[in-house]
Amino acid sequence: MVCNFSDWFKNCAEILERYQKETVAAEEEKWNKEREEIVKELEKELKGIDKADQKDSQEFLRYVYRVFPPKNKDHKLEASVKRKGLHVEHDVLKKTLQKAIIHYHPDKVDTEQHGKVWKVLCEEITKRLTCRYERMK
Repeated sequence: MVCNFSDWFKNCAEILERYQKETVAAEEEKWNKEREEIVKELEKELKGIDKADQKDSQEFLRYVYRVFPPKNKDHKLEASVKRKGLHVEHDVLKKTLQKAIIHYHPDKVDTEQHGKVWKVLCEEITKRLTCRYERMK
């Protein structure tokens, strides 16, 4: 069989792509199993997040930053949002949500330093923050 370079390259690229997809799928399956166990352990914390999520965005942000402060000490809640009873303008609240998503984003979590439990909490917090931000667009 005569195989030119182009055919060989395409064949190798297809094999590599298939291998990468299989590896990613296996890693995702493993993480999802680990995550399920962690979610069971975090039942109390997740109920608290769900309860706080029923309130307005300012209340939710105050709850999250108070109960689950970001690991980076420089990541703080905006002072204007921190104060109870003070109405925050739409644009300020939107920017604060955007910053909070960055502060809690699970891709920024160092699991070796902060653990997988913190990563799962950040995933759950980020989901809710993202929903609120998307509604504000």
